[in-house]
Amino acid sequence: MSLVKELIEAGIHFGQRRSNWNPKMRPYIFATRNQIHIIDIKETIKGLLLSAGLLALICLPLLLGSWGRWLGELTTGDVI
Repeated sequence: MSLVKELIEAGIHFGQRRSNWNPKMRPYIFATRNQIHIIDIKETIKGLLLSAGLLALICLPLLLGSWGRWLGELTTGDVI
């Protein structure tokens, strides 16, 4: 199943009522229906991909460092 279809089925495209909106959200609003903002799925996917990339950049070296220490302890026999 495609990511867009999964997001729509999860209802992620429904935003807040039009009366409660923050003007800074304007670039992320696709349309308004029945006084409810519809969130732009393309912008949501861009944000998800950006955050996944940043998490990989931050966490991957940390995980590799931990695994490297753990593997080194196994090979030297110095398990704490």
